[in-house]
Amino acid sequence: MSRLPAAACVVTLVLCAAVAEAHPDVDAAKDAYLNGDFPAALNRLDEAERSPTATEEDRVAIHWYRAASHHAQGNTDEAAAALDRLLELRPLFQPDRDEAPPNLRALFQRRLTAYQEAHGVGVQQPAWDGARLVIPLTGHVEEASHVMIFARPPDTTDYVAFQLPVTGTHATGLLPDETLWHGVREAGAMDLVVEVQNARGVPLARAGNALVPLQLPVTPEQADIVLATVAPAPPPATPPPGTEAANPAPPPTAQGEKSSGLPVTPWMGMAGCTGASTACLGLTTFLGATFFSGILLSEALLPNGFGGNIQGFLAILSFSMCPVATVACVNSGLLSACTFTLFLSELYYVRGLAVPPPAVPLPRQPTEADEDADLVDEASLQRTRTQAY
Repeated sequence: MSRLPAAACVVTLVLCAAVAEAHPDVDAAKDAYLNGDFPAALNRLDEAERSPTATEEDRVAIHWYRAASHHAQGNTDEAAAALDRLLELRPLFQPDRDEAPPNLRALFQRRLTAYQEAHGVGVQQPAWDGARLVIPLTGHVEEASHVMIFARPPDTTDYVAFQLPVTGTHATGLLPDETLWHGVREAGAMDLVVEVQNARGVPLARAGNALVPLQLPVTPEQADIVLATVAPAPPPATPPPGTEAANPAPPPTAQGEKSSGLPVTPWMGMAGCTGASTACLGLTTFLGATFFSGILLSEALLPNGFGGNIQGFLAILSFSMCPVATVACVNSGLLSACTFTLFLSELYYVRGLAVPPPAVPLPRQPTEADEDADLVDEASLQRTRTQAY
């Protein structure tokens, strides 16, 4: 639901004293028609229709004076065709009684009836559905794009304009104006002018007018329901100064409960130290075995050869200890690293040295109340008022 600018409301509800200047060929054709020179009027209308500066209002006047000129010359078919094109542009057009004799008005009424049967849209009695206004539509609803609502408290002159989208066979939405509803609640009724428009903003149907609007009863309970919906939400309460200390941060142990939950025991520290000591021992064994095997091999092989020498046997034994020492070193190092890492990680989380990431809330499905609040926020930014007469 949205609102239109004030200028659009004025055009719809009020006949402005100062209108846009018409095309010069249209003015010349009107003068020729009023003077009875119908061929000259038709020629000037053709010139105006070919002009690229002719506006939509000029084209409405072109079709009307063309229909009137043809009718005055007895060309009923041409007049009816011009009236049909006129109604395509302005379905709610009404001829000026001073410019249209009775037989021309009768022809116009027949063409209007035919147009309504083929393209007309009807407006039924508005009603309330909770906080929303519902406008039932009949006829060729596919021609309608939206419905303009002009509302005011009775015995006032200011209308507030609202635009409701057409969905299916009805238009529905909020009228989010708190000031309007306070006045309506006090008066017990609301004056309405309902206008169905197409996508170009051209009125297709209207119920009520600025002088004789529809009057929709409103009970105090109904007004309270709407006011509770459209009233702005109160700002969040600000705590008094100095009260922040009354809400201390949660103790670190509360955060530790979100860790893996394994208790920190003394054997973890002892296992880490033992693993480190074993790794050092394995590395020392590896280096010592390599060193002594080199010495023994050199003594066994160089002076007397290898076979059967006790020194050669010791060299083989020492050299064979190298892979064993290497494997022991690697395994001890891995055990030490894993145990010590577990010890530190548990100590890190359980004692609150790390804050677990906050839980991400699941997305909430929007409700009808959320949609109403969005409509209220949008309308509050586009609030306009119009003066009727």
